[in-house]
Amino acid sequence: MESEVGRESLGLSEENFVIGSVGRLHPQKNYPLLLKSFALVNRDFPQTRLVIVGVGSQEGMLKSLAKDLGLRQKVIFVIGKQAYGYFPIFDIFVQSSNKEGLSIALLEAMSFCLPCVVTSPDCSHPVICDKKNGIITAIGNVGLLADSIKFLMQDRIFAKKIGEAGKKNVEHDFSDVSMVSAYKNIFSSFSNRQL
Repeated sequence: MESEVGRESLGLSEENFVIGSVGRLHPQKNYPLLLKSFALVNRDFPQTRLVIVGVGSQEGMLKSLAKDLGLRQKVIFVIGKQAYGYFPIFDIFVQSSNKEGLSIALLEAMSFCLPCVVTSPDCSHPVICDKKNGIITAIGNVGLLADSIKFLMQDRIFAKKIGEAGKKNVEHDFSDVSMVSAYKNIFSSFSNRQL
């Protein structure tokens, strides 16, 4: 497991509000949505920075888009590194995917008590319950995603509350014991159907 990364190693200061995202640089993850939303956030809050940790076929396109949006100095791409050490430098975590199953990156972010924003086609999510342990917003809506991020920036008490709720959910529902129990139930159900 890689050790924690310091903000200074990425040129970040304590004054920066860091929005983090982790995942493959792949069309399904819809990073253009995140970049365009971040442009709106940064226009109102210039101290914000976006850190994207991942690797994939869209790296060049996404870097070009960040430059075109005037965000060259505001977006940091961390390519080919283990993500775990970067979570502690994030202030919030955003997942802008078109479609997402049970995301390990999201569970890790929640385990760090980070307030999380995710996108969904129908406002449902396998892990996040809207306004309880995170925020769910519509897929593909640049303005709504930006507004959700700004809301968490401005209401730190609420952000802390949902971050803490998310951590509790992960500890309760996705601990080693809970996961083993869930797998046993799945296999038991499968075995019973085979009889």
